[in-house]
Amino acid sequence: MLTIESGAAALFERACREPLVERHERERGPALDEAAIRALLPHRRPFVFLDRVTRLDTANGVIVGRYDVQQDSSLLAGHFPGRPVWPGVLQIEAVGQAGLCLVRATRAADDGAPQRPFQLTDVLSARFETAVAPDLPVEIVACVVPDGLFTIVVGQCLQRDRVCSAAAVRGLEGA
Repeated sequence: MLTIESGAAALFERACREPLVERHERERGPALDEAAIRALLPHRRPFVFLDRVTRLDTANGVIVGRYDVQQDSSLLAGHFPGRPVWPGVLQIEAVGQAGLCLVRATRAADDGAPQRPFQLTDVLSARFETAVAPDLPVEIVACVVPDGLFTIVVGQCLQRDRVCSAAAVRGLEGA
């Protein structure tokens, strides 16, 4: 059975209840545009779920990004007809992508070394509190928690300052 390291577990429980970063703090730069995000992620459209980063705090291990769910309109048409919602698995992926941006931005700030491969190994936990509707952008907040050889990313998807989902994923750098 998978377990979450105690610090990450407490952070995940908090992420399920309340925004991890206050609203006024989520817009504090530095910010990354689409080109900078592309430089950090191996993913490409249509499988990039960050349009811009509004806060990147490598010292404290926090990143905040935004995604316009309307871009997934063809996918949303079938999930579900008449009441479209952004799929939960894509919310987990968005948290993972935000965490990967943070890990790589931190590594570049620390030593400027070339980016090493990073592989998601586990979805440790996920909770879906309310549906993510396509009419509003989503804020993705992620925090990185070192866990020995692994890195745990705990994050959440927010709409209108409300927690829609929370996830804890684990990955391995250099995989």
